[in-house]
Amino acid sequence: MTPRSLLLAALALALAAGCKSKDRAEGPDAPTTMRLQLNWVPEPEFGGLYAAQKQGLYRAAGLEVELIKGSAGVPSAQLAASGKVEFAVVTGAEVIRMRTRGADLVALYAQFRTSPRGIVVHRDSPYKSLEALWKSDATVVLEPGLPFARWLDKQYGGQNLERVPSTGNLAGFMADKGLAQAVFVFAEPVELERRAVPVRILDVADTGFNPYEAIIVTRRAYLEANRAKVKAFVDATRAGWAAYLADPGPTNAVMAELNPAMSKAAMDTSIRLAERYIKGIDKGPPGSMTTARWAALVDQLVRLGEIEAKQAPPPDSLYVDL
Repeated sequence: MTPRSLLLAALALALAAGCKSKDRAEGPDAPTTMRLQLNWVPEPEFGGLYAAQKQGLYRAAGLEVELIKGSAGVPSAQLAASGKVEFAVVTGAEVIRMRTRGADLVALYAQFRTSPRGIVVHRDSPYKSLEALWKSDATVVLEPGLPFARWLDKQYGGQNLERVPSTGNLAGFMADKGLAQAVFVFAEPVELERRAVPVRILDVADTGFNPYEAIIVTRRAYLEANRAKVKAFVDATRAGWAAYLADPGPTNAVMAELNPAMSKAAMDTSIRLAERYIKGIDKGPPGSMTTARWAALVDQLVRLGEIEAKQAPPPDSLYVDL
């Protein structure tokens, strides 16, 4: 055989192999593509998801999961409800509100089993609890209308508090030791620690308002049509969180590249602060939920006027245990 013939034969073999490879990629054994819409940018609150992706845990489960970055105001719940994505990250209150509007979203996995909402005060502040703070005349920086703030008002009054709308800037808090500020425990306290500002975090969960947060949801119709694959996704996500909490550094490095606004060092601090909220205090495997916790949130949203009692969905219909 001439050199030209050998070359043509080799090209033919390579082309045939490529076609077979493509056939395999598109055949019955190809991974199932799934899209997961995040409600914020890559940060440690999603560390288990990126770990599952980075370490090939989704791929090993026969899944190709695309993690879609979020941003302020991204309608992640609506995107899941409309079927534009298979999964989305939402808040517990959003699951309930969407259900009252006819969207049959169902919760699959709670990434935060204890609410990461809190109020931060300076370490030498006289306020050791949210009850004491809310019954004082202190100044609190927070966004108006937040359900947890309305819950605190209902529990403790708050008539004498001075409320200042949040600008997302910590300069005022750092300059004034009398201020208190609403935070996510894995966000603003990271910057305060970096600047060596000693603080105390007062957990909203300690007041009885303790919704699941960073919940992964899907449409019930999608779940019922793809239960085995959804379970595979949940199992791989759970394994991703276990791997991330055991060694967050490599995944934080990946997320820091995707989100240059937050350094790897800041992410390392963030997950250290957030870990106990991710694990929670309830029994059961990571990410699992209970009817009692959902029932408590439904009741609280009714009491706060967020939903009408006649619209309240059955708590055991709001989540599944796969």
